[in-house]
Amino acid sequence: MPDYSHLCGRIEDKEETERLLSLSSTPYMTPICASIIGSGKGKVSYNHKIIKYTLGYFPYIVQETDDCVSFGYAGSLNCLKVIRKFQGIYSSFGGMTSTEDIYGGSRVLIGKGQLGRRGGSVGIWAMEYGQKYGTLVRKKYDSIDLTTYSADRAISWGLSGPPKELLPYAREHKVKIYSQIKTWEEFRDALYNGYMITVASNRGFGNRRDSEGYLTGKATWPHQMYFCDVNDTKRPGGLLVNSWPKDWVTGPRPDDIPEGTGWVDAEIIVRDMLSAGDTWVMSDFDDYPPQELDWNIADLALKKADNYV
Repeated sequence: MPDYSHLCGRIEDKEETERLLSLSSTPYMTPICASIIGSGKGKVSYNHKIIKYTLGYFPYIVQETDDCVSFGYAGSLNCLKVIRKFQGIYSSFGGMTSTEDIYGGSRVLIGKGQLGRRGGSVGIWAMEYGQKYGTLVRKKYDSIDLTTYSADRAISWGLSGPPKELLPYAREHKVKIYSQIKTWEEFRDALYNGYMITVASNRGFGNRRDSEGYLTGKATWPHQMYFCDVNDTKRPGGLLVNSWPKDWVTGPRPDDIPEGTGWVDAEIIVRDMLSAGDTWVMSDFDDYPPQELDWNIADLALKKADNYV
């Protein structure tokens, strides 16, 4: 297996995280999610099937430098936008989310350049950037072409911040709120209702899934990824999506989980990931209202399609 540890760029800063949470009007999920509490208990939600059905493919994006914080954020936002399209709330997907401006904006506009030339970013800085400044999609903005990801651009903007002329465009795609996820119940109910979760921690895994598609082994990854599915039945867990080349993990893929992903047991999620205090859920509403998401409809449509793989 190739070594992708150089792509880890999660920087832990508990003091900065607590400082920004103290300034937030929605720092924690439980106080503002009463309408969905318990909704995912004993249930399963395969959001990846909704995403694949709606978009035609699963938007797996691959990083090339230590900008994983922006990829974990952008990946979860991509999936949230696709789900809104599936529901009919958005008229279109709108395009893949750019990562370079998130990386540069989180480090410079939110982090005030305190990292200097050190690579990486802090999880909550990306959340703050998306809420305060917004995000961009992959297209051409006058003379700046963001159609294709550029690691060199990410590194450059990580030092200078995104160009000021792009910020008015970013404001068109602000995320309304974000909150910290602290418990399995919050994690489960958020994903069951289609609110994607991005997680930054030091918990890593081996390069093999077991017979049920769960990640095995243990490693130290100062890394940010995201979760898109949840299972609270026989073997509770969440489906983790990485941003490394897909060959980072092999093994069975039950229920056609996307390549480059793997299930993580709930016990590991709570003990080794949520406990780091760097797991976030975002919403494009003022709170976290319940959502009707029937992934079985998407699953049936995919099975009938000629290109179902």
